[in-house]
Amino acid sequence: MMRGLQRLVAGHRAHIGRRLEPYIDNAAARHTSRRLFMVSSSNNVSSRVTSSISRPFVLPAHASSGLGNFVGQKRSMFIQTQSTPNPLSLMFYPGKPVMEVGSADFPNARTAMNSPLAKALYGIDGITRVFFGSDFVTVTKSEDATWDFLKPEIFAAIMDFYSSGNPLFLDSATAASMDTAIHEVC
Repeated sequence: MMRGLQRLVAGHRAHIGRRLEPYIDNAAARHTSRRLFMVSSSNNVSSRVTSSISRPFVLPAHASSGLGNFVGQKRSMFIQTQSTPNPLSLMFYPGKPVMEVGSADFPNARTAMNSPLAKALYGIDGITRVFFGSDFVTVTKSEDATWDFLKPEIFAAIMDFYSSGNPLFLDSATAASMDTAIHEVC
């Protein structure tokens, strides 16, 4: 049993070494870091596999050039949530101002066309209403949707909106140009 495990680990280590070798850019890194699997014979299950240390992964210069603007781009925003008396609604606090003055209610997707954030939120399946306050966004879901599936998508939509730099509301000319209209030709 143990001899079979040793062969498996040795074969895996050799396979990983061949696959990553072109991406290691200096000889010191190639020799100082090896994949280690430490297995003990303890009865404690959590201590049987204790560590996995891998080689440093360095992309070659030609590989990173194809990634364009995505290299080094990250989102750093902490969004808090708060429940409401309505179990179908949840408040999202992005930690940044949402509305400078007043509030805005979007009872359906049609009313959200002049707001990129509201439009993005309505693009998530299961959203039935969006409301903007001074420092929060309240989202209402349908009864068959679950917050476990909706929350990550809502977080992503809010983070994408704030990282885009777009205004909360488009002027009427821009909103009209983005809207789809069907014109009848006689």
